[in-house]
Amino acid sequence: MTKDKNIFASKELPIIVHASGRRFVEFSIEVELNPEAPERLTDLFKEYRFNPVMALAVGDFQAGKRHLELFLDYTEATILPEELAEKIKETPGVFSVEYRRGLREDLALCQLRYPPRTLGERVVIFRYSILKSWFNRLWEVYGSGAGVILYDVGVKTGKTSAKMSRERFKLGDEMLLKFLACLAASLGWGKFTLEEFDKETRGLKVRAEDSFECRIAEGVGEARGYFIRGCILGVATEIFQTENLTVEETKCIAKGDPYCEYQVNRKLTD
Repeated sequence: MTKDKNIFASKELPIIVHASGRRFVEFSIEVELNPEAPERLTDLFKEYRFNPVMALAVGDFQAGKRHLELFLDYTEATILPEELAEKIKETPGVFSVEYRRGLREDLALCQLRYPPRTLGERVVIFRYSILKSWFNRLWEVYGSGAGVILYDVGVKTGKTSAKMSRERFKLGDEMLLKFLACLAASLGWGKFTLEEFDKETRGLKVRAEDSFECRIAEGVGEARGYFIRGCILGVATEIFQTENLTVEETKCIAKGDPYCEYQVNRKLTD
């Protein structure tokens, strides 16, 4: 892992691998959900000089299976990928195996599984540079109206996500907030920390480091966390079971603060 300028340890998604002069192949393998099955595969890779350079492992406890998505460097391999596939098929604990060579020998992308999912729902991934162009264009065309749109979408997103997560994982209030903060970080939205939480007064303070929305607007000189602010309010309405709340972005990296901060309070009148 590498450190970026914000001192976060980044992670590379196992989507594409490239290195000049190397040869790569993608393997998709289903094995038994036990420690022995992947160990047997590792022994095969070691014996025939296939070097795993990027991988994803997903276990299904109900089915008793583990799906492995791997990019293997076979530059120094002693057998061909198709021969390795046959040997994997013969390995105890293996249910299925597929392989596909890269677009070029030195360039491989995920081609065997589609679509990507998280929590059983399809996900669509965009690079930060693409999102930045979308958000910037939205503000150029609609001005302050962009903030209204983003805020409204955020409220609905936060409320729906909180409700779904609470019901699926049976989470209490504080655990729900921590879960959503971890989920947001896993999806690249930013690093969120619960600073204050008071169920009685319906008070909530959230600190956001490296918020993608505000990082996009860095240097504009004003708070720009409209979508994130809406999300936090949407989550708060599910936590406190009331719409009678307000949310304010009290700090924002887009106006020069070191991090963003959001304060949720109860409205003065019920």
